[in-house]
Amino acid sequence: MRILPSTRKPIGELTLADLDACAIWEYAIGEESRPGQDETTVRPRLELTRATGEGEIVRARFIAAAGRIFIGTVVAGQKRDPMTAQPSIVMPDGRNVTFWWGAGQPTEQTIAASYAILATTSDQLFPLTYRADVPSLGPAIFGEFDGFGWLESDLRTVRTSK
Repeated sequence: MRILPSTRKPIGELTLADLDACAIWEYAIGEESRPGQDETTVRPRLELTRATGEGEIVRARFIAAAGRIFIGTVVAGQKRDPMTAQPSIVMPDGRNVTFWWGAGQPTEQTIAASYAILATTSDQLFPLTYRADVPSLGPAIFGEFDGFGWLESDLRTVRTSK
């Protein structure tokens, strides 16, 4: 698959083929008002071979507690917490499982559906570690988390659930 510099798509629609064609993407900031685009729209950074650590979305390898390997994305940055990294696994069938839910707590049904998509259980999945597949100009991009995360209504308290 060939990715063109003009490619734009919602981050939740990135596929494994997209990530194989280009390992570094970024939010298309300033393009939200264009037809078919919004704040979730990303574009490839074909010219980059290293993450700058300025918020790019990079291909990453995830290793589950039971040893299973997944491919997905994380946001490159200085912090390694799920709120900053916004980890997401991309499945071969194109479905994505996100682990950071922002200000909205995921429902029990959503979490159960995520385990079904991944064909795993919480004990087999967590703790889940990740490492970027691309080098970084700053600190290495890696981390670990223990569940699906979100912010409580005070927008300061981080919660997780398996």
